[in-house]
Amino acid sequence: MNSIKMKLAVIFGVAHMSLGIFCKGSNNLYYGQYIDFIFEFLPQIIIMWALFGYMDLLIVWKWLTDWSGETMYSPSILATMVDMFLNGG
Repeated sequence: MNSIKMKLAVIFGVAHMSLGIFCKGSNNLYYGQYIDFIFEFLPQIIIMWALFGYMDLLIVWKWLTDWSGETMYSPSILATMVDMFLNGG
């Protein structure tokens, strides 16, 4: 049960942080700060979704896959993320 709570906390945390970044981006557009929008908002949301969005995708994929008939164990999300950084993709 703790595993599910931790994974749900990660998913909700990414959604909450994305909402905050979108609020910042909309404020930049409203106040005409286009440089801030291009050089702050866009890199923040791209990096956020590239790293943590991929992790959320792995979490959901792991939940939806039936691992009972497989000969291998379900992959570790932490090991997958670490390997992504150490092996360059």
